[in-house]
Amino acid sequence: MSPAAIIAWVVAGGWRKLAAGAAVLAAGWLAWAIWDAGYQTAEQACDAAAAKAEVARLKTQLGAAKNLAESAQATARRLQEQDATAQERHR
Repeated sequence: MSPAAIIAWVVAGGWRKLAAGAAVLAAGWLAWAIWDAGYQTAEQACDAAAAKAEVARLKTQLGAAKNLAESAQATARRLQEQDATAQERHR
């Protein structure tokens, strides 16, 4: 198509088709942008929930580790007391 034919087509009303095509593309892009924003928001919410669950799991493990350490310390104290008592009896 020559430049003169393109200009004639636009002047004869072809610009309406171009504008309609641009409007369709803009509406499609807008719909995609809205969907993508919603998808990103949902994905971030899911990631946040997973992070909260991981924090809760780690807090539980920390509590269990503290209990285990306290139990080990108490056992060590009892064994030291028993050892001291046994040494006293042996003397």
